[in-house]
Amino acid sequence: PFFLTPASMNDLTGLAGMLHDKGYYSAFFHGAQNGSMGFEAFARATGYDKYFGRTEYNADPKGGGDADFDGMWAVWDEPYLQHVVRMVNGFKQPFVASVFTASSHHPFKVPEQYAATFKDEGGQPIHKCVRYTDMALRKFFEAASKQPWYKNTVFVLV
Repeated sequence: PFFLTPASMNDLTGLAGMLHDKGYYSAFFHGAQNGSMGFEAFARATGYDKYFGRTEYNADPKGGGDADFDGMWAVWDEPYLQHVVRMVNGFKQPFVASVFTASSHHPFKVPEQYAATFKDEGGQPIHKCVRYTDMALRKFFEAASKQPWYKNTVFVLV
C-alpha cells in the first residue's frame, strides 16, 4: 500500500487538510492497533486533526474493548462503526471523517455470533465477510440517521 512506501512521507495534500483550511474538523478511523499499516502517520501527513484506532475504541466505555477484536486485524466492523457514530456525535461541525473497515480481510472470519448467519456460500470465503460488513454498514446508517448531523452529511463509500 502507498502508506507503507517512502513516498507516503512526502508533502501531501489531502481532502482533510484542504477542508481544515475551510474550518472543518477531520478524523480518520481505523479499528486496528494504533500505528498499524502506517494509517496514523498517513492521516497526520494528509491533514487529519485526529486519528481513532483500537486504543481509542478500547477507551470508549460504550464499546466492547478487546472482546470486539477479531484476533488478527482489528475491531469487528459492526461494533467499530457504532463507535464511529458515538465519536462523531461529539465533533464540532462542519466535519469530515474517513473510516477504513477491516472485516473483509484474510482469514475471512465473521464474529462467532454470526457464524450461522453468514456462511461460506458461492465458493469464496470473502463473501460471508462482505455480507457481514454490509449488515454492519446498515446498522451504522440506522444509528447515524437518528443523529442531528445526519441530514447535512454526504456519505461516500469506496
